[in-house]
Amino acid sequence: MWLLPEEKSASQTTSSAQRRVLVVEDERLFAQALRLFLEEQELSVVTVGNGLQALIELQRQHFDLILLDVNMPGLDGYDICAGIKSDPKFASLPIIFLTSEDDPKATRTGYEVGAVDYVSKGTRKEELLIRILAQLPDSKPPYT
Repeated sequence: MWLLPEEKSASQTTSSAQRRVLVVEDERLFAQALRLFLEEQELSVVTVGNGLQALIELQRQHFDLILLDVNMPGLDGYDICAGIKSDPKFASLPIIFLTSEDDPKATRTGYEVGAVDYVSKGTRKEELLIRILAQLPDSKPPYT
């Protein structure tokens, strides 16, 4: 379940060696819960609410992975993913769709536009973390 954990201070969640994740999610509360969970896992997280903001952030700073919703205002996640993957500078950047879409055709479309994984928002957060860490350099999945 995606409940908001207690907030940590900035000094508890910031490290220069952290891997950086861009979360592109228009549901504000879900994005906040996801950000807090990932920061607890010592990942540095930037959240944006739409595809245009994501493209701007990609030009401004480095990310190691993108978590991308499909259904958003303006550009949908498929268009954003295809656009990112068409740029040679970002072609190898792993993108994981994190969405409420669970139709096999939607999953296939996600992979066709360049995603490395397609995860339902109903997925347990521990499983999501394993999938994220599997895509990050020098990461080992947690074994609990």
